[in-house]
Amino acid sequence: MRDTLRAVCLLIGMVALTLGCAQDKYKMRPKFPEEYTEVPNEARYNNPDKANYRKPPAPAKEEKTAIGNSGPRPGGGPGGF
Repeated sequence: MRDTLRAVCLLIGMVALTLGCAQDKYKMRPKFPEEYTEVPNEARYNNPDKANYRKPPAPAKEEKTAIGNSGPRPGGGPGGF
């Protein structure tokens, strides 16, 4: 009896899940395929104003000596004390 009830509930659940997912409740499906448009051949797209952009960063310089970078300093413990 229990096995039959479980099988019937499982069958009803699968049918309800299948029918519930098959419907497009919020009409999310597109009605037509997406079409791409090209940018117009205008100066504002081809030659944008460069004044609004940041300058590129200067290249990093290598240090000539390692005198200042001798490694970790003594006395540094947990919490910086």
